[in-house]
Amino acid sequence: MESEEAGSVPQPHVPGVIDPNCGTQRVFDVIADKWKPTVLCAIRTLEVARYSELQRQIPGITHKMLTQTLRGLEAAGLIDRRVYPVVPPKVEYRLTPLGASLHQSLRPLLVWGRAHLSNPNPASTGTAPAPTRSHRP
Repeated sequence: MESEEAGSVPQPHVPGVIDPNCGTQRVFDVIADKWKPTVLCAIRTLEVARYSELQRQIPGITHKMLTQTLRGLEAAGLIDRRVYPVVPPKVEYRLTPLGASLHQSLRPLLVWGRAHLSNPNPASTGTAPAPTRSHRP
């Protein structure tokens, strides 16, 4: 244990990125996977989305992954799932106010991605530095 110098003011704990209490880490825990931002954007685009519409809007997502992603977004409070008691079952998904505010926060990332990652080889456009190799003897 380190001793504090006489007269020094204790510094408040500032959480690092890996600290589970760090706000950045909590955001990444909610949205940092391949499908969550895509599903959020698809629901925002459709406003009210049915499961089959989401499958059509998101090529490549499996039934299992879409189901898991929707459950995770619902558990995080980002989407609302409404089940109607009809046959066949009708389920709709909407962004909650929290999900809508997250979508607004993601918009600058989407704009940045379009501006800098639209070319499959960003190094050839000058929008990203070309990778360098270090030569060690």
